Amino acid sequence: MFDRQSMTLCWLSSAAVVALAGFSPHAAGQAPHSEPPNAEDSATAEEQTARDILARFDQNWEDYTNEPHYGDPRWKLKMETVVGLVKAGTNAVRLLDEAAREGSSWAEHTRALAAEVLAILNGPAPVREELAGYDLAKVDTAQLGKPAPDFTLADASGQTYRLSQFRGNKTVVLTFILQDI
Repeated sequence: MFDRQSMTLCWLSSAAVVALAGFSPHAAGQAPHSEPPNAEDSATAEEQTARDILARFDQNWEDYTNEPHYGDPRWKLKMETVVGLVKAGTNAVRLLDEAAREGSSWAEHTRALAAEVLAILNGPAPVREELAGYDLAKVDTAQLGKPAPDFTLADASGQTYRLSQFRGNKTVVLTFILQDI
């Protein structure tokens, strides 16, 4: 919610930030890798990157409880994982199929996430493109009591809006009706 005069950020759900997230190997603590000399090596490197991303999620995820979790970093971990796997694209599909399979060695939370990412990879191209192009440096930049960072979002009909077009003259309320990604 924003006040009418200064559009000061009073509260912004993690879902709003999640909708604006992206992935960078540097942000995940991974070293950048150079271009391999051939396509087979590239696919292998991308598959390993996808495996590393999923393993990081598997090891660091803690299941939700009914306790308040303000400032909870899990949404960020999940978004880094989703976006990283979407960036890997077809190179992640075999791994995700394996991980999503009932009875796989992956934890239940990782199996569920793998199924979600497979649905994204098989879903509408605009969703994949937005996730793959997301800049993680923008995650978590909104601060309580400070003006909200400018962003653009599309409504259900596809019309886009920039936050800055409402500054100073309107109250803005963001509502995200999505599954937890």
